Amino acid sequence: EINVEPLKISVFYEEKKMKRLALEPVFIGIPAEGYELAGSFLTPGTVTAMGPEKSLQRIKVLKTKPVSINGKTENFTTVVEIDNSDSFVDIQDRNIMLSVNIARIRTAKTFPAVDIEIQGCGDNLSADSVISQGVVKIETGGRDADRIKAGDLKLTADVSGIKEPGTYRVPLRVITAKNVDIIDFSP
Repeated sequence: EINVEPLKISVFYEEKKMKRLALEPVFIGIPAEGYELAGSFLTPGTVTAMGPEKSLQRIKVLKTKPVSINGKTENFTTVVEIDNSDSFVDIQDRNIMLSVNIARIRTAKTFPAVDIEIQGCGDNLSADSVISQGVVKIETGGRDADRIKAGDLKLTADVSGIKEPGTYRVPLRVITAKNVDIIDFSP
């Protein structure tokens, strides 16, 4: 003999509704040293959800399942799943793409006293400048800016094309380590 209790249950029956919901990406981990999460976007940025009106009213935004950015050094795109904890709500859109922008952390630094070096002076001429130092502003990745010193930079004036004595305006050029961008310089 089999007994079932309770013999009857109350069922609340509700009409299904549709609602557009915004999506929000969830990230775990941190990019490689010297890199940062610079931005992301989801395609589509909203999805259609279908379910009981009361359930839909509780949901303001849907989040993706976590996406790892741990150790990343470059941009990437991936298909993501939606983290939907309400079993009564069905998400209509399935093919969600997440594009992630990973960028090198850039740091600017100004060197106020960089020596000016005159190069290429001929054997029968000597060259001198009224200004012996200049200002150089650089930008580089992450902690590299802390490692660069004024002595690692040079402002050079090439006078190798000058054959006659006189006063000349000669362009300056900055010589520096690789992975360093020159933002500005002046004598």
